[in-house]
Amino acid sequence: LLVQEKFPNSDALLMCAAVADAKPVLYSTDKIKKAKLSEIALQTNPDILSTAAKHRSASQVLLGFAAETNSDLVNYGKSKLNAKGVDFLYVNNVDNGAIFGSDLTSGYLLSNEGDVSQISEVSKDTLSNILLDKVSERLRYANV
Repeated sequence: LLVQEKFPNSDALLMCAAVADAKPVLYSTDKIKKAKLSEIALQTNPDILSTAAKHRSASQVLLGFAAETNSDLVNYGKSKLNAKGVDFLYVNNVDNGAIFGSDLTSGYLLSNEGDVSQISEVSKDTLSNILLDKVSERLRYANV
């Protein structure tokens, strides 16, 4: 709800990978007994980034992240970029827990203009500067 409230007055929205794509259908404040754990039904969580993309103004810039285990990161990332309707998508491989707990990352920065930039192993701080530079550059062109 906070994103829906604040986004209309924002120039840009940068969102990390979804914390959870799904949640349990049934919620319990009590411990669920083993006998009832044979099946847990899930439902899809709302996609906040896609929703924001559908309601944005032409001058707003959106950047998302995709943590994937797919070996074809670029093509999978392009599909996700288009499906979400964002300007930029940083996609990286998290197979076997890669990058979690590390100060380093590598991946690809994709744009809705067809640009694909490989980001070789850099610190996450350096990556944040690269991403902010791209968003800032796009904002300059969007507001001319």
